[in-house]
Amino acid sequence: MPPRPGSPPWPLITLLLIFRDIDQILQCFRSQGPIRMDNNVITAYRDYTVEVQRKRASFTKVKQLLCDSNLTYSLLFPAHLWVIDGERTHIFSSLEDAWTWLHAKGLVDPTKDDPQTG
Repeated sequence: MPPRPGSPPWPLITLLLIFRDIDQILQCFRSQGPIRMDNNVITAYRDYTVEVQRKRASFTKVKQLLCDSNLTYSLLFPAHLWVIDGERTHIFSSLEDAWTWLHAKGLVDPTKDDPQTG
């Protein structure tokens, strides 16, 4: 039985076991722009485990500080923070490592900023 006219489309959840396939599908969605079917936009998102979602979210405050400092950064899969500082590249696997580096660079005030609120 299809959804009623005017109601939102049903979600389609798929399990893809080959990482290359996941990347190709997501790249296709990014490069094609909005894909429509019967006036509904079809989107694709990578699903992360709760643990990975929390770890990625833990970098939020660090990413804001990097943005404020005009440093280039990206969040790599599954949850590694990649930072370009001039000609040097840094990859942090934990919030504490990123926070230690920010302190060493003088980008945070140790009396005000706390990595656990990040």
